[in-house]
Amino acid sequence: MRRFFFAVLFVLVTLTAMAGNPVAQGDSIQNLSNKFLERFNRFIKVRDTLFAKSVLSDWSEEIPNDPELYVAWFSYYYNASMKEDAIISKRPSQNPNDSNAEMKDSTGAVVGYLVTKRFFTPSGAANAIDAISKGVELYPSRLDMRILKIIMLGNVADWSRYADEIIALYKLNREKRYEWTLSGGAQYSGAEEYLSQVIEEWENTLFRMDVNGANMRRVAEAILESEPKSVSALNFMAISYLKEKEYSKALQWLKKADKISPNNAMVLQNMALTYKLLGDRKNYAAYDAKAKSAQNQQ
Repeated sequence: MRRFFFAVLFVLVTLTAMAGNPVAQGDSIQNLSNKFLERFNRFIKVRDTLFAKSVLSDWSEEIPNDPELYVAWFSYYYNASMKEDAIISKRPSQNPNDSNAEMKDSTGAVVGYLVTKRFFTPSGAANAIDAISKGVELYPSRLDMRILKIIMLGNVADWSRYADEIIALYKLNREKRYEWTLSGGAQYSGAEEYLSQVIEEWENTLFRMDVNGANMRRVAEAILESEPKSVSALNFMAISYLKEKEYSKALQWLKKADKISPNNAMVLQNMALTYKLLGDRKNYAAYDAKAKSAQNQQ
């Protein structure tokens, strides 16, 4: 997730240089927009936020409704508000925004980790979210803007709004309300497969980082309303209850998933774990064996 997190920021901001703005803006405005974007990227890539903001001020005066301007403002506030701190830890960080470097002794054994923790100032993060929210409001078909908003909400651990935005995006995609576009108005034909994968990543982030299972459960429930046989969503429903140590409820959802996909290694592994947590050694052993068999068949 971390690699996606940083890649998406620069890839989506710089795509405008390769794809034209909507035709309605006209060639001259498109060229001017591209020039502003090129100047902005030159400064923001070296974290020179002072000159980057100067470009944005000029850009805002010349083309105030340019969709790429909202993405650029987001990028500016993101970079301006991001801070880093390095610590030595016995265990790697589970935060997807952090990086972990192994520390080894003379024998090559890992003895610890140098963890670079990334965090954001509250005011800067709020400005980034506000900037991209305005962009989404004006250009609701821009998939990249919606993704950046979700990612930033995760960065500041606002898990309730994070889940809200995931659910909204999922429903919009199911309703096929928009022809999804990226930077420069370029059509994105691979949205269906991409969103299926990334929503699973976001659910995993909620599992690792949120304090309880309520928000990941809300996302899974929204998916099951449209896709009642989604094994992934059924599995996440179960995991949300495992996270809260409600093992019997988790098992109910896993049984539903197992009925739909009886040889699913992920589901079988979670069933084995759940039986173990319930103290049911017999079923634990049976489903552990089934899970290993399913893995060997993959």
